[in-house]
Amino acid sequence: METTKQISKEKALSIYLKENGNIKGPDYKHYKRILKKYNKAYLVELNIKELENITMSNHFLCNCKNFFNIKGIIWENFGGLKLKDLVSKILSNKQYPKKYPICWNKIEIQKKLLLKNTKNTISLVQGKPSSFNLSYIGLKNIKENLYLIDGFHRLIALVITQKIPNNLRFILVK
Repeated sequence: METTKQISKEKALSIYLKENGNIKGPDYKHYKRILKKYNKAYLVELNIKELENITMSNHFLCNCKNFFNIKGIIWENFGGLKLKDLVSKILSNKQYPKKYPICWNKIEIQKKLLLKNTKNTISLVQGKPSSFNLSYIGLKNIKENLYLIDGFHRLIALVITQKIPNNLRFILVK
Protein backbone atom coordinates (compact mmCIF):
# COMPACT_ATOMS: atom_id res chain seq x y z
CA MET A 1 0.00 0.00 0.00
CA GLU A 2 1.33 3.36 -0.99
CA THR A 3 0.39 6.49 0.97
CA THR A 4 0.00 9.42 -1.38
CA LYS A 5 -1.08 12.19 0.99
CA GLN A 6 -2.22 12.84 4.55
CA ILE A 7 -5.57 14.62 4.78
CA SER A 8 -7.36 16.21 7.71
CA LYS A 9 -10.23 14.41 9.39
CA GLU A 10 -12.44 17.35 8.34
CA LYS A 11 -11.50 16.71 4.71
CA ALA A 12 -12.25 12.98 5.11
CA LEU A 13 -15.69 13.82 6.56
CA SER A 14 -16.32 16.34 3.80
CA ILE A 15 -15.56 13.70 1.14
CA TYR A 16 -17.82 11.21 2.93
CA LEU A 17 -20.72 13.68 3.09
CA LYS A 18 -20.34 14.71 -0.56
CA GLU A 19 -20.47 11.11 -1.74
CA ASN A 20 -23.33 10.13 0.57
CA GLY A 21 -25.80 12.88 -0.24
CA ASN A 22 -24.88 15.04 2.79
CA ILE A 23 -26.77 12.62 5.03
CA LYS A 24 -25.56 12.74 8.63
CA GLY A 25 -27.10 9.44 9.67
CA PRO A 26 -25.75 6.53 11.73
CA ASP A 27 -23.01 5.67 9.21
CA TYR A 28 -21.74 9.25 9.26
CA LYS A 29 -21.69 9.26 13.07
CA HIS A 30 -19.81 5.95 13.06
CA TYR A 31 -17.24 7.32 10.60
CA LYS A 32 -16.87 10.48 12.69
CA ARG A 33 -16.21 8.40 15.86
CA ILE A 34 -13.54 6.40 14.04
CA LEU A 35 -11.83 9.57 12.80
CA LYS A 36 -11.93 11.06 16.29
CA LYS A 37 -10.30 7.96 17.81
CA TYR A 38 -7.54 7.51 15.22
CA ASN A 39 -7.28 11.17 14.21
CA LYS A 40 -5.25 10.58 11.03
CA ALA A 41 -6.46 9.96 7.50
CA TYR A 42 -4.48 9.30 4.35
CA LEU A 43 -5.14 8.93 0.67
CA VAL A 44 -3.63 5.58 -0.33
CA GLU A 45 -3.23 3.45 -3.41
CA LEU A 46 -3.87 -0.28 -3.23
CA ASN A 47 -2.75 -2.99 -5.58
CA ILE A 48 -5.22 -5.69 -6.61
CA LYS A 49 -4.03 -8.17 -3.96
CA GLU A 50 -4.44 -5.58 -1.18
CA LEU A 51 -7.87 -4.70 -2.55
CA GLU A 52 -9.02 -8.32 -2.61
CA ASN A 53 -7.84 -8.83 0.98
CA ILE A 54 -9.86 -6.02 2.57
CA THR A 55 -11.67 -7.51 5.57
CA MET A 56 -15.40 -7.00 5.27
CA SER A 57 -17.83 -6.17 8.05
CA ASN A 58 -21.22 -7.75 8.57
CA HIS A 59 -23.87 -6.19 6.38
CA PHE A 60 -27.32 -4.96 7.25
CA LEU A 61 -28.97 -5.57 3.94
CA CYS A 62 -29.84 -2.08 2.82
CA ASN A 63 -32.50 -1.39 5.35
CA CYS A 64 -30.98 1.89 6.41
CA LYS A 65 -34.33 3.57 7.16
CA ASN A 66 -34.89 1.01 9.91
CA PHE A 67 -31.36 1.11 11.33
CA PHE A 68 -32.53 1.42 14.92
CA ASN A 69 -35.44 -0.98 14.50
CA ILE A 70 -33.56 -4.25 15.04
CA LYS A 71 -36.75 -6.27 14.57
CA GLY A 72 -36.99 -7.17 10.90
CA ILE A 73 -33.46 -6.21 9.90
CA ILE A 74 -31.70 -8.78 7.79
CA TRP A 75 -28.12 -9.20 8.88
CA GLU A 76 -25.84 -11.03 6.50
CA ASN A 77 -22.81 -12.53 8.18
CA PHE A 78 -20.09 -11.29 5.87
CA GLY A 79 -17.89 -10.20 8.76
CA GLY A 80 -14.32 -11.39 8.56
CA LEU A 81 -14.53 -12.47 4.92
CA LYS A 82 -11.97 -11.07 2.55
CA LEU A 83 -13.47 -9.02 -0.28
CA LYS A 84 -12.64 -11.65 -2.92
CA ASP A 85 -14.45 -14.34 -0.87
CA LEU A 86 -17.45 -12.10 -0.26
CA VAL A 87 -17.89 -11.32 -3.95
CA SER A 88 -17.56 -15.01 -4.76
CA LYS A 89 -20.23 -15.81 -2.15
CA ILE A 90 -22.62 -13.20 -3.57
CA LEU A 91 -22.09 -14.15 -7.21
CA SER A 92 -22.43 -17.87 -6.55
CA ASN A 93 -25.83 -17.28 -4.91
CA LYS A 94 -28.11 -17.03 -7.95
CA GLN A 95 -30.98 -16.03 -5.64
CA TYR A 96 -29.13 -13.01 -4.21
CA PRO A 97 -30.64 -10.42 -6.62
CA LYS A 98 -34.16 -11.72 -5.92
CA LYS A 99 -33.68 -12.30 -2.20
CA TYR A 100 -32.00 -8.93 -1.59
CA PRO A 101 -33.27 -6.67 -4.41
CA ILE A 102 -32.45 -3.37 -2.66
CA CYS A 103 -28.87 -4.45 -2.00
CA TRP A 104 -28.45 -5.81 -5.54
CA ASN A 105 -29.87 -2.58 -6.99
CA LYS A 106 -27.32 -0.56 -5.00
CA ILE A 107 -24.53 -2.74 -6.43
CA GLU A 108 -25.89 -2.19 -9.96
CA ILE A 109 -26.06 1.59 -9.38
CA GLN A 110 -22.47 1.61 -8.10
CA LYS A 111 -21.31 -0.32 -11.16
CA LYS A 112 -22.75 2.43 -13.38
CA LEU A 113 -21.29 5.19 -11.21
CA LEU A 114 -17.83 3.56 -11.28
CA LEU A 115 -17.97 3.38 -15.07
CA LYS A 116 -18.86 7.09 -15.13
CA ASN A 117 -16.00 7.84 -12.72
CA THR A 118 -18.29 9.33 -10.07
CA LYS A 119 -18.73 8.31 -6.43
CA ASN A 120 -15.12 7.32 -6.30
CA THR A 121 -14.07 6.98 -2.64
CA ILE A 122 -13.84 3.93 -0.41
CA SER A 123 -13.00 4.40 3.26
CA LEU A 124 -10.93 1.89 5.22
CA VAL A 125 -9.43 1.60 8.67
CA GLN A 126 -6.29 -0.27 9.68
CA GLY A 127 -7.29 -2.65 12.44
CA LYS A 128 -10.89 -3.33 13.49
CA PRO A 129 -12.66 -0.15 14.60
CA SER A 130 -13.17 -0.15 18.34
CA SER A 131 -16.13 2.21 18.27
CA PHE A 132 -19.47 0.53 18.81
CA ASN A 133 -21.07 -0.60 15.58
CA LEU A 134 -23.03 -3.81 15.15
CA SER A 135 -21.39 -4.42 11.76
CA TYR A 136 -18.11 -5.38 13.47
CA ILE A 137 -19.53 -7.80 16.06
CA GLY A 138 -17.53 -11.01 16.14
CA LEU A 139 -14.66 -9.77 13.99
CA LYS A 140 -11.14 -10.32 15.25
CA ASN A 141 -8.97 -7.26 15.65
CA ILE A 142 -6.02 -7.94 13.40
CA LYS A 143 -4.02 -4.72 13.43
CA GLU A 144 -2.45 -5.13 9.99
CA ASN A 145 -5.76 -5.88 8.22
CA LEU A 146 -7.67 -3.24 6.32
CA TYR A 147 -11.34 -3.14 7.37
CA LEU A 148 -14.08 -1.49 5.33
CA ILE A 149 -15.75 1.58 6.84
CA ASP A 150 -17.71 2.94 3.89
CA GLY A 151 -18.23 1.87 0.30
CA PHE A 152 -19.66 -1.66 0.66
CA HIS A 153 -21.65 -1.70 -2.58
CA ARG A 154 -19.01 0.33 -4.42
CA LEU A 155 -16.28 -2.13 -3.44
CA ILE A 156 -18.34 -5.11 -4.58
CA ALA A 157 -19.19 -3.34 -7.84
CA LEU A 158 -15.50 -2.61 -8.35
CA VAL A 159 -14.56 -6.29 -8.14
CA ILE A 160 -17.51 -7.38 -10.31
CA THR A 161 -16.75 -4.87 -13.08
CA GLN A 162 -12.98 -5.47 -12.93
CA LYS A 163 -12.61 -1.85 -14.02
CA ILE A 164 -10.74 0.41 -11.64
CA PRO A 165 -11.47 4.05 -12.47
CA ASN A 166 -8.51 6.38 -12.73
CA ASN A 167 -9.89 8.67 -10.07
CA LEU A 168 -10.76 6.00 -7.50
CA ARG A 169 -9.59 7.08 -4.05
CA PHE A 170 -9.07 5.11 -0.90
CA ILE A 171 -9.07 6.92 2.40
CA LEU A 172 -7.26 5.03 5.15
CA VAL A 173 -7.85 5.95 8.76
CA LYS A 174 -5.21 4.83 11.23
